[in-house]
Amino acid sequence: MAEIDRVRIQSLYGELKGYLSTLPKPEGFNGPMRIGKRFNTICDELSEVSRTDFTHLKLNEDDDDDENDGYGFDGATLKSSMAGLVSRLELDYGFATQQSQNVQPAIVINNQNSNSIDININFTIDSLLKSATTKEEKVHLQVLDEELKKPNANWEKVRGALGWIMNYSKDLSIKVLPIILDYYLKKGL
Repeated sequence: MAEIDRVRIQSLYGELKGYLSTLPKPEGFNGPMRIGKRFNTICDELSEVSRTDFTHLKLNEDDDDDENDGYGFDGATLKSSMAGLVSRLELDYGFATQQSQNVQPAIVINNQNSNSIDININFTIDSLLKSATTKEEKVHLQVLDEELKKPNANWEKVRGALGWIMNYSKDLSIKVLPIILDYYLKKGL
């Protein structure tokens, strides 16, 4: 039974927090009559369910002065009474700390792009030259060997030799490409 009472009290607390968060600033505001009356009803319900007297916080409808033209309670009084009751419920029942524990942590996205190419080269141009079977193959491998030994290889010559090798043999192309990639990656492309 006590758990049901606590759930009912928490429900009334949530309703009060909702009203309080939507009320405008008290200056020039006269609380609508229905919100003031609902606040009084909530005070009665809380008094009954919690077995604690909250009636002293109720708004007196007789205090509705001529400035409000019978349309509502004084806005400042309504807002301060609601805030007082919400604070009291937070302290007595720990609703504020309970809500802060239920808040999920913010999503953190850490996007780190990093590209790493690790090439294990099992061949050298010299070893490929030694195993070359045709004169043309040797000529194009020699062009590559000469250019890749320079600090700044002539791309046109490398591209020409590589193009011929790509058209000549798939196996040779697969062996030469890592050597060329390694050279240009070390140079920072």
